Amino acid sequence: MSEPDDLLRVEQIAASYNHSIAALHKVSFSLKPGQVRALLGANGAGKTTTLRAVANLLSGQRGAVTSGKIFFDGLNVLELSPSKLVRAGLASVLEGRHVFKSLSIEENLIVGGLARGSRRSELASDLDRIYALFPSLVAKRRISAGLTSGGEQQMVAIGRALMSRPRLLILDEPSMGLAPIIVKSIFETLRSLNRNDGLTILMAEQNAAVALRYADQATVIQNGVDVLSDTAEALRQSDYIKEFYLGSELPFAPKSRTPAPPKTSAASVDHSSIAAE
Repeated sequence: MSEPDDLLRVEQIAASYNHSIAALHKVSFSLKPGQVRALLGANGAGKTTTLRAVANLLSGQRGAVTSGKIFFDGLNVLELSPSKLVRAGLASVLEGRHVFKSLSIEENLIVGGLARGSRRSELASDLDRIYALFPSLVAKRRISAGLTSGGEQQMVAIGRALMSRPRLLILDEPSMGLAPIIVKSIFETLRSLNRNDGLTILMAEQNAAVALRYADQATVIQNGVDVLSDTAEALRQSDYIKEFYLGSELPFAPKSRTPAPPKTSAASVDHSSIAAE
């Protein structure tokens, strides 16, 4: 499955919480530079655990990878701290639109640049870039992030990750709780970053229709195991995916109905205040 030019390679990983609760049993996939891969599955399937493992963030939830290997650009992820992974080019946007609510939108974004060790001149140019991607943030850049809408907070969270200039962006449920028009805007921005800048993206998403529209590849995770993996186009045509992931009013059918499928392989802004901060 994996090849030397993979940017990300996940090999047969298993993971658990509190040394007793098994969350992943056997998950494998890879990403080449410039690809977008979606992880699909119901709540509790193991999508978030997989993303946290890739970013080496499981220890913060009393979890750990118990077997298997993860490599990012040839680096052993499990031997590097999350901060070192950020500096190496791997950034995460966790589920729940995590922002520093007491900080302004612009201060939140600056935090992302500081995590990479950016100089003040770099911070200013990167801020301009983020405001060009999300122009609705410009007028509210001095407002506390906690006072903004859910869609704006998601833009801040993504923008903060982009401030670290990642080569691989990890997104956990980016559409959750957002209005369809906001979801479309965010995913169109991500598509632009992928096509124009070559940004590689790994996302977990319950909205299978949206995920398969924007992804190149997709992997279905069920009960901690990757049960189906193919191109997004092929999965859109799959009877299994149509019945259980695209053909219901609910995002996913109940587990009892889901049989295991066959395994397959903006504007420029004055940032003079930065120098004074």
